[in-house]
This record gives sequence, structure tokens and C-alpha cells, in this order.
Amino acid sequence: MSYQRISPDHTAWVKEIAARFPVEWEAAREREDGSRDDRFIRILAFELNQRDPNIGLNGKRGGDTISVDALAYKNATAPGGSEVIDVIVGSTHTPSWQDATLPPGSPAAPDGVLGKFIQPDRPAGLNGPPPDPATPTSITTDLAPILAPIEQQIAQLTRDLAALKQQLADAQSNAALPRRFKASMKSVHGKFVALTPEGKAEATRDSVGGWETITFERLD
Repeated sequence: MSYQRISPDHTAWVKEIAARFPVEWEAAREREDGSRDDRFIRILAFELNQRDPNIGLNGKRGGDTISVDALAYKNATAPGGSEVIDVIVGSTHTPSWQDATLPPGSPAAPDGVLGKFIQPDRPAGLNGPPPDPATPTSITTDLAPILAPIEQQIAQLTRDLAALKQQLADAQSNAALPRRFKASMKSVHGKFVALTPEGKAEATRDSVGGWETITFERLD
């Protein structure tokens, strides 16, 4: 049976656990001699096993010595019955989920390299169940009493703003119109309107003179 990977990409889970346990994550950084602290991998294996029971610690080359930067994922097609998943990129100390399984026929290991699923135990000092990312916490509350006075204030501010806009428009309109100015009136037939001494308005003039000039005064 040829090897077929079945593990989902759980990089986001590894990042989440690394953020929740920053001290243990930093302690897992590769030392100069190539070794790492194993507290983070044990916490990670236990936490993720609660979410997906196929995830566990990995026994190096099928033995009982655990990998400190990799996990096992149950897979009957993989050597030893487990995929080997790198969860820490050593050069950058970055959370990851990279398939490092070496099945028979691999250029680096023609005979393949065994993985081994080891059931993780709860690490010492780790209390309580891990949060379930698939079940977000929800809180229901009636916000109407809180929002009512805010909505009233918004309504009043809206009315005040409309009034200010109208005042500004009126002020601009008045500013554009001089207090006293002269003008003439022209009929639709093209004749100017004259106001005669008799108090009549005659739209019969071809040009503008004294009788055709009207003085307007703005009252405000």
C-alpha cells in the first residue's frame, strides 16, 4: 500500500497553542547543540489530541524517544502507522504543519523511516480542558436600555446639524446679495418695464433709462 497523506493542515492550531504558551514556545527554540526543551511539544500534543484523537507524540524512528519538534498523525499507509508532522521550522522558530513522513522509496531513505504514535498525557501544571475552537463562546444581552439614550443624543445632534446647515445656507445667500442695488426688468417680449409718474408699469421700452431703473433694498 503506497503512502497517502490524510492529516489536515493544522498550522493555525499550532500558532494558537504557541501564543497561549509563549514561555514554553520560546523554550522549545533549538539550542546550539541541536537539542530543544520538550515541554511545548508535550503541551501541544495533549491539547491537539483533545481536538483530534489521531494526533499524538511521535516516537523517533519507531522508538519511544519522542520528537521535540514533530507530532504523529495516525495513518495506516504511513511507515509505522503514523505520519510524521514537523510543527516547528527550526531556522526561524515558526509554527508549522509540514508533512515530514519518509515512506519507502524516498530518496533520503529508500527503506523509509518509521513513525510511532504515542498517546500524550496531560503535562504537569496544565489545568482544565482546552478551549474548543469549533464552539465559540456567545453572550446574549439586551442592549436596548443602553442604546436608547445614545440614539436620542444622535437624533438631537442630527437636528442641530441640519439647523446649522440651514443657517449657513441663509448666511451665504444673504452675503451674496448686496443691501442696496439697482436693476431693470425685461418682459418675455424683449421690452423693458418703465414705472411712469402715474404709477403704471409699461413694458414698452427698447432701452433702459431713469424710468426703467428700479432701486431694490434688502430688508433683514
